[in-house]
Amino acid sequence: MYNPKREGKGQGLPALLCFIALTLWLSGCGATIRQPQPKDSNRELMSVFQQQGIAAQEQGRGVVLIIPYVSFAYKRADLSEQAQQLLRAVAATLTQPPASQRPIAVDGHTDAAGSADYNRRLSRERAEAVARALIAGGVSKQRVKVGEFGEAFPIAPNKTPQGKDNPVGRAQNRRVELVILQPQSGWQ
Repeated sequence: MYNPKREGKGQGLPALLCFIALTLWLSGCGATIRQPQPKDSNRELMSVFQQQGIAAQEQGRGVVLIIPYVSFAYKRADLSEQAQQLLRAVAATLTQPPASQRPIAVDGHTDAAGSADYNRRLSRERAEAVARALIAGGVSKQRVKVGEFGEAFPIAPNKTPQGKDNPVGRAQNRRVELVILQPQSGWQ
């Protein structure tokens, strides 16, 4: 550090200026161009998808899309025509900035009917169906990673409080979530 008492001993103003310049350079200050921060990019993405009628939530991994009409019939992994059209629109957005360089997790989920192994396989088939639709819409295959979660993360109860079957809740759990991952996160 600069010490005025030692100025005559070789630590004068030139040393102080070098120290300040080095500090600014190491901290990224100076004439560098500000890169968009993940939070800014996430807000922009959420706004774009919300304008398309797709709910988006910011979470730790990135932006999670809650896509209406991309749900599945009991024991099925087929996409409806309506779901395919919606996924084409999502794919078009994912090929444009700010999403165009970000990895995408395609996470499949099921209800609680069936064995854990069966549900894991079915959730993978559902996620793969969505991934194929995104890739057909122009998203690079290298950006897409399929995840299978089976019945592990329900968003609605599979049974009523009285222990009876809850068909509405089970239908909500048969879904695929798209997560536009943080730029620096890679695959998680």
